[in-house]
Amino acid sequence: MSAKETEADSASPLLSLEDPRNGRAPARAFEVAVESRTTWKLEPFVNTGLSALDMGAVSGVGILSDGLLVAFHRAGVLPDWKEPRKTETIKTDPLVLIHPETGETIRSFGAQIGFKVPHGVFVDATDNIWVTDVGLHQVFKFDQQGFLLLTLGAEGGPLPGKERQEDSDNSDPTRFNKPADVSVDPDSGTIFVADGYGNSRV
Repeated sequence: MSAKETEADSASPLLSLEDPRNGRAPARAFEVAVESRTTWKLEPFVNTGLSALDMGAVSGVGILSDGLLVAFHRAGVLPDWKEPRKTETIKTDPLVLIHPETGETIRSFGAQIGFKVPHGVFVDATDNIWVTDVGLHQVFKFDQQGFLLLTLGAEGGPLPGKERQEDSDNSDPTRFNKPADVSVDPDSGTIFVADGYGNSRV
């Protein structure tokens, strides 16, 4: 692709990407606006179907084999990082599948879980979507249709008095303490959980 300059005004030209195969700019979710030689910003020009307020802070992004983007977001809820399980429950779907060229929302899901602090997201070799929540202290596995397939970690997370990292019990295999991320080995199927905000282990 080649850069093409178009004039929005004399002080702030726009740089857009032009596809040399058809001479038209591809439908991307963002284009780059140049305000000066050193200042850049992203300007949305495609309606994604979700406002910034609806989506809130995006904690992670994955990509399905068909190219759909998986966004894991906090829906405008601000985490209580000191005591994350006291964070307000998210009432909307925090998992959103987005078309990478049009920005269209294909589907969303996850509200039934009652997420608190969405964090890590991972797409495995068979397009299952794995996520962690540091407020619920759990790991969840969904298929791409949004059906919950597996939950890892005892509900409620660490036992009373074990919440702080210096007091946590790394030997308890049933309880996570603010799990940050998850990954799955495509060959063995082994699940790796980065249980490192409260505990100090994988």
